Amino acid sequence: YIEITKNLTKQVMKKGLYRLFKQFFNSIIDYGKKENYEKGILLYFSIGLKLLDKNEKVYGYGGYDLLKTEAETFAINEELALLMTTSGSTGSPKFVRQSYENISANTKSIVEYLELNESERSITNLPMNYVYGLSIINTHIFSGGSIVLTGKTLFQKEFWQLFKSNEVTNLNGVPYTFEMLKLLRFFKMELPSLKFITQAGGKLSAELHKTMAEYAEKTNKKFFVMYGASEATARMGY
Repeated sequence: YIEITKNLTKQVMKKGLYRLFKQFFNSIIDYGKKENYEKGILLYFSIGLKLLDKNEKVYGYGGYDLLKTEAETFAINEELALLMTTSGSTGSPKFVRQSYENISANTKSIVEYLELNESERSITNLPMNYVYGLSIINTHIFSGGSIVLTGKTLFQKEFWQLFKSNEVTNLNGVPYTFEMLKLLRFFKMELPSLKFITQAGGKLSAELHKTMAEYAEKTNKKFFVMYGASEATARMGY
């Protein structure tokens, strides 16, 4: 425990959490002195690790362990499909409960509106744990389309090479995405396979909205401005 807790202490100190942890040791140490603070942290983590050590390990992966506890368990509603985190725009992120019916109805609605079919192909430029990014995956799977999986970003030439070689038909992004596309001279790129673009995840500036609309009209592509919320599964307004 000593070596582990020493490492934890160093990590805590590096992250500048000195003031935050003062409150935990107000009654047991003179927290005005750094050396006493470190002793307190060491004691705190030592006790915690010893308590955790008593619990049965159920599963472990990548340095993380799932431990069995005696905490009260609760039955999970059979309709619950997913816990999706919000963006935290009104404070800290919260988890939203989504049912299978929620996800299904939302997916079918988007597929119908965008007229998605098996010929559509998207690319993973949005996180899969983001409600908008997951919605793109769900709609393409449901419609029989395909998805190009990549860890590359818009800023890397490999991303656009994949985009072109795999003939991606649609591009999706949040306002920040389009701000970056403008800087990357996206409007001068030759992307013959691109049929439509969708935007959600916040309000696009009037200037950029106009620029995108003019680009879509000039290149004979469709541009959809959408609105969604985690509480309503994903994109719910067009």
